Amino acid sequence: MMRAHIGLLRTVAIFALVAPISIVLSSCGAPTPHAERLNGSWQITGDPTSSTAPAVSVVLDGSGGQITGTVVAVAQCPNEPTTRRMISLQLNGQVNLDQTYTVASETDGYGDVLNLNGPMPHSGQQSLSGTYNLYAPLSDPTGSLNCLVEPRASFQATAITPLNATYSGSITGNHLNPNATVTVQITQASTLSGLAGYDATASLSVTGSSCFKTGTQYSTLISGDLITSQFKMDDGSGVEFYGLTNAGANKIVGSLVVDGGKCLYDDDPFSLGQQ
Repeated sequence: MMRAHIGLLRTVAIFALVAPISIVLSSCGAPTPHAERLNGSWQITGDPTSSTAPAVSVVLDGSGGQITGTVVAVAQCPNEPTTRRMISLQLNGQVNLDQTYTVASETDGYGDVLNLNGPMPHSGQQSLSGTYNLYAPLSDPTGSLNCLVEPRASFQATAITPLNATYSGSITGNHLNPNATVTVQITQASTLSGLAGYDATASLSVTGSSCFKTGTQYSTLISGDLITSQFKMDDGSGVEFYGLTNAGANKIVGSLVVDGGKCLYDDDPFSLGQQ
């Protein structure tokens, strides 16, 4: 009986020594996650400068096994193009043990949600593919629910070209002047400034308007296909520049919103082409 007891203790002791070694060896055999292979600005689907919707872009910033970022989407009801809304959400995710990635958004006040998942790129590749799932309830100006936009589809993302060019075009509204021309010069930073996107420098000029002519930049941020800039204009007013570009970064559509000066509250749409 004593010998059997000693044998059992010896077996337990040997297992206690071997088990941690096995666990360590198993952990050492796990592949190293490389979330940085997903880094950059990506057009998931659609073209926000045209009527193609939904248009979804993301900017991802990965390190090790963790992923953060931002999604910008334009959603519209299939049969009602005027019921259209822009969505911006923060993203968080991870690289899984099976070398796939999973990214999910936080929910905003509208109930919008975006999920991405797919295979990790191989060594030496910088790419993004997989499946996206967007959920967005859209309402008309009265607040009545018009439709639920909830596409789910596979994708092969296109890297959005960095914005380093001059863009010019006409204003289509009547507030600043229907014949006014907007010119913006943008230089995008080469590295991510955080989960929100890329910093940039920009200059703005407007010809053919009695409101102002030039502006000095406060700040510019590029998140996926969305460009937001704030300028102090030469008449003392402030202008917020909101633009959406395509994957080739050769076109920008958006609007100028004026705060202060004699053109207070003006909100004029524009369409700009690369020069």
